[in-house]
Order: sequence, then C-alpha cells, then structure tokens
Amino acid sequence: MGATALSLAMFCLALGATARVQAADDDPAASGKREYVNSCATCHGMDGKGEGPVPSLLKGYLTDDPSDLTTLAKRNNGQFPWEHVVRVIDGRADVMVHGSRDMPVWGWRYRRGSGGVENPTAELIARGRILNLAEYLKSMQE
Repeated sequence: MGATALSLAMFCLALGATARVQAADDDPAASGKREYVNSCATCHGMDGKGEGPVPSLLKGYLTDDPSDLTTLAKRNNGQFPWEHVVRVIDGRADVMVHGSRDMPVWGWRYRRGSGGVENPTAELIARGRILNLAEYLKSMQE
C-alpha cells in the first residue's frame, strides 16, 4: 500500500507542476514557437525552409543541409510524422548534426530548467515543451 500511495503522490505532484507550467504559459502555440526560435531557427530558418544563418558558417563541415521542416507531412504521404518528430527533438532519433543520442546539441535546454533528468516532474515538463514544439512544427506544414 505504501508504494502505491507514494506513486500516486508523485503523480499528483508532477501533474500539479505541469498545470503550473501550463498556467504560466497558457498558449502552447506560443510556447512551441519560442522553442522553435530558441532551438531550431538558427539552422532551419525562421520559416522552417532550412535556410538559417548557421549552416552557411559551417560550409565544409556539414555533410547535409538542414531539412525543410515545412515539408515533413508532404514527405510522409500527407501525414505529419509525430513519432519521428518527437524522437528527433528528444534525441532518440539519430540525426548526426544534432549530436549524439546521449546529448543532442540543444538537449540540455530541456533538462536544465526542469530540475534534472532524475526528477519525474522535470520529465513531464520536458515532454510538454517537446510536444509544444512538435505541434508548432505541424502548424508550419505546407
């Protein structure tokens, strides 16, 4: 009974923390756009077409140009590839220029402000930020 009560208490605390984050940022679209601007636009461009300023500075070092993120659904038979997008954002998909699976170039941003990887509340907050970013990417589709 003690373990069940502890699990329930942790769930409620995490849920409350998530609700506070949502209340502080009532607009998931604004949160997703902010995540995009802070984490993606330097390479993929403000419009998502893959023409941000950083790749031109790294010519000769990058093997691929940044993807056009506005065509994700188009390249996936008209369906937005939710699972793949989330896996790329959270580092589970292997994208060479994003860094290793253990630490994507920007992966620390999702952990640092959320209290650390071991913190269950941090995981929920990070998941919310990732989902808001994925939703913003979906809104950018042609």
